[in-house]
Amino acid sequence: RRAEAAEAAEAKALAQAAAAALPRRTASSGPGEGLSGLEEANGRLLSRDDILARVPVGQPAFFTVANSAYADLAENWALLLRPLLRGTTAGHMFVASLDGALATRLLARRLPTLRVGLGSNDTGRAPPQSKAPPVEVSANFRLKFSMFRAYGVTKADLIVWLLRAGR
Repeated sequence: RRAEAAEAAEAKALAQAAAAALPRRTASSGPGEGLSGLEEANGRLLSRDDILARVPVGQPAFFTVANSAYADLAENWALLLRPLLRGTTAGHMFVASLDGALATRLLARRLPTLRVGLGSNDTGRAPPQSKAPPVEVSANFRLKFSMFRAYGVTKADLIVWLLRAGR
């Protein structure tokens, strides 16, 4: 529990520091100054509906799934892809975060973030009929077969959802 509390405090401090360093749109901001509408929207968790609204039918969506153990990789992926998707495709990418610490870090950088659970639902909580505790995965789950399999199911679920939605 102490490690979890320390991790949460570190993620909060990181988010506050990153948010303080970001430009803010003010009443005196002129055109081209401050944050774009898309960047402002990236400061909050996205829902599946938000993603479908950003990606028109027939257009590709670009995403990766990660947790805190792979935070640097996920952040670099998004930062490298963002300049490639300029203009009309700028909102077509997102990172599906498996834990709250990664989601906080990505949101602090204004990177598009969808919170997903590992083998459960989009919030990381077990389904309502289950008495199982929330599934919060911040360690390297790839070393445990059952968790790695659940990761594959989560990723496949996102792919099937996007394909069924015509993306």
